[in-house]
Amino acid sequence: MLDLIIDILSAISLLIQWILFLGSAILVVFICIGLYLSSKDLSYHPIVNFLEGIVNLIIVFIIVPLLCIVFIVSKPDILSWSINPSLPHIEDSKEQEISIKLEKKPSYKIIGFSKILAKNCVGSKSIHIKDSTRKAFNKGYQIDSSSEINYNLALLEGKISAKYNLNETKTVERRIEIDVEAAPKTNTMYEYAWKEVWYNGYIVLKNDNDKELKIPFSLKDNLEYDQTSAIDIGCSENIS
Repeated sequence: MLDLIIDILSAISLLIQWILFLGSAILVVFICIGLYLSSKDLSYHPIVNFLEGIVNLIIVFIIVPLLCIVFIVSKPDILSWSINPSLPHIEDSKEQEISIKLEKKPSYKIIGFSKILAKNCVGSKSIHIKDSTRKAFNKGYQIDSSSEINYNLALLEGKISAKYNLNETKTVERRIEIDVEAAPKTNTMYEYAWKEVWYNGYIVLKNDNDKELKIPFSLKDNLEYDQTSAIDIGCSENIS
């Protein structure tokens, strides 16, 4: 929104510059007429007084305000600060120094559960059971949208994608396998929790004054699992 306002005011500034040029030309004509009449000893003539009044009005109410507007529009940093002085502004048109920092300690988010049965309800001998289950996974990231810093989102997304090789979306499968001896008359249910591995970090920007501005983000880096239980549910339970 701020960039749109600046573009509009820049166009207005160009129009004002043309108005200033034409106004200055008219002002020079009036001054020349006034000087000519003064040289003819007509300094107190009503026409001279009228021209002097017109010149003063043009200077006070047109030339000076227009010059102030041109100055403000030519300084977008001043304009952006005046609109919202509490927000640091990162200009999209300039190449900013950007670095990405991640914490070493991960956090985990449980996204689901899987169950594998080792069933040996028939027979009197132990049997060997191998089974597996799988889940699809994609790497990803989240940028904190509540950050009070004006930034180019596409630029930051490109930096993160390039650094962690996320430009091509690749689906990876994770597999859980069991290889157990099931005793006779047992029906053991193994339960596993799938958990995403996240790393918190910051995108660090440096503005023109070498002040660091930090935007929080999180990187989803991996998918792991933990066994949560192994319970003999009994052969009378009809659980597949």
